[in-house]
Amino acid sequence: MVAVEDPSRAPFLGSDEQEVARQALTNNQLGWIAGGSDGSLRPGGESVGFLVKIMDHDAVLFSRETAFNAARRAYPDLIPPGQGAASAWMAVWDEGHAMPVRREKGRGGRELATYRYRFGNIDLRGIPVSLDTLFSGGRIHAELEDDEQDLAA
Repeated sequence: MVAVEDPSRAPFLGSDEQEVARQALTNNQLGWIAGGSDGSLRPGGESVGFLVKIMDHDAVLFSRETAFNAARRAYPDLIPPGQGAASAWMAVWDEGHAMPVRREKGRGGRELATYRYRFGNIDLRGIPVSLDTLFSGGRIHAELEDDEQDLAA
């Protein structure tokens, strides 16, 4: 995972000692490792998405193809032969693991597996999953769904 603001740095950078320790754990969970004698962080592997802020919550915007291919390489026994990225990511949405945001629409108004995230004048597309869902099973989803309902009203 990389920070959308600056892909060359770890997503979380603390400002005080306690915050630095907490964010070091989060950066490690997002694939960053200490890489030098100065303790600087570097990516521990291929980037599979961006850390973004959606509805005031930290989320990972997974790259549809890159993240799926990395998962297939890392866990070949968990992904059935012939399953593609689109069907795998649709299952993430269908099972309620993606953030409750409006997905992109394809021809005929059919929902796609991606969400469009705008950062300045850059459009990023991917599958948004809250950090809470990734790290602790998704307690934040009820709160986000309430926020979305408030926006729709």
